[in-house]
Amino acid sequence: MSSTDAEPPPTLATLDPELQLLIFQSFRRGDATASLCGLEQTCKAFSAMGQLLGNEVEGLSLPEIAARLMMAHALALPVRPDGLKPIRPYERGPGEGHKHVLNLLERGLLTRGVLHNVPESAVERTGWQLAYSEPYSHRTQASDLERVPATARYVMVAAIYVGPEGTEGFAARAVRTVFGRLELGNPFAPANTAPAAGELGGAAGERRLGLLAWGRREIVLKV
Repeated sequence: MSSTDAEPPPTLATLDPELQLLIFQSFRRGDATASLCGLEQTCKAFSAMGQLLGNEVEGLSLPEIAARLMMAHALALPVRPDGLKPIRPYERGPGEGHKHVLNLLERGLLTRGVLHNVPESAVERTGWQLAYSEPYSHRTQASDLERVPATARYVMVAAIYVGPEGTEGFAARAVRTVFGRLELGNPFAPANTAPAAGELGGAAGERRLGLLAWGRREIVLKV
């Protein structure tokens, strides 16, 4: 047999579907959602219904099945000493895929308890819509909270620390973006200038906090 008659080496798309699924589930946590989305976008074999026994009713693609199994594994983790599970329960909305929920998990938004050091980008990229944003010096009114749609399934309320002028951390840049987008005052004005309306003011180095409330989630995955 000549070398030209030899069968081509197997590729990921030509492997047995069950083996493909095992490979997909082995993706590193934190990168799995992006990898699964990339597979569906670059290969028709992974965007079509996975040819697995029992998948005829749901009709999920292999990346979707992998995301579902990875979420099931996370939700099955043993309870903590306080009797609570480490992952928050989450009910998918109409048309919301398993990769969307896995994206929430990987960005830390389903971790039980008070969340700390979650970047604004992790919230925005999972499809939440900003409903309200004001400095702590603003007295929140009932009308402010009415900006959150009545149809919201989940509502997140968070505070972002805004560093003093000259801070180069991500949080400072993120809040600059939020404040600029909403055309509020500049929270980074030097201490020797009079704060404009809406500014946090205060002495240089003072802890400055901005209050953020996030409304209804869109069913759009941004990777």
